[in-house]
Amino acid sequence: MSEGAVYLWKQAVRVKEGSAHGKSRARLAIAIYYRDVGARFIRKRGTAAVLRIRRKEEFRVFVMIIAGLGLPLTLAYILVAADMRSDLSDLKPTQALIDETTALIGWPELETQDGRPISVEQASWHAKRRVRMLGYMMDGYNPSRDDVRVEMFILMPDAGHLLHPAHRIPTEMVEVWLKRPTPFKFRRLVWVSGVFVGTPGRPDTDKASYAMTDAEVESAAESDITRWFTR
Repeated sequence: MSEGAVYLWKQAVRVKEGSAHGKSRARLAIAIYYRDVGARFIRKRGTAAVLRIRRKEEFRVFVMIIAGLGLPLTLAYILVAADMRSDLSDLKPTQALIDETTALIGWPELETQDGRPISVEQASWHAKRRVRMLGYMMDGYNPSRDDVRVEMFILMPDAGHLLHPAHRIPTEMVEVWLKRPTPFKFRRLVWVSGVFVGTPGRPDTDKASYAMTDAEVESAAESDITRWFTR
């Protein structure tokens, strides 16, 4: 090999070694920089604004779902609360007599401890000619329209409410046979006076276990409940 060729070969080796050494130094400098300041994530321009808009949309959808579920339930609760009537089934009269000939009776007195109908002939108030009861005017065995005069309706201690009709339990039903036809008003709180008798109704049917004949009816006030009865 000539001296010129040897010289060129040595120069090429030096350039290669210098290049490799430079790259190593560059890599070392970059590593030291990231060690000191940490690698930084470069977010594309506009990404933060998009995220804010997306969060707002998600929150709006969440609020709409809650409103869609909550408002109907709240409205139903308000309507039911406004439509409810006092339950009279556990109330007992504060006095036994209205006058010398009329006994005041409560709904608990119409069934035995095991839920069976009482024997009217053995009731303590049977000796009186008439009885007086407080209850709700409900449909007879066929529906009646309000303000239509009827000869019979069913007296019950519970009027039910908008979403749940009253249970028609035989021992909590009294057929009221009126002395004269009276305008019907569904679920109206009324006083009824008449002659109390038993009926052939059976506990496993929706027929009343009792009846009141020669009956008279008058509207009652909510205050009559606490005035004449207690739990």
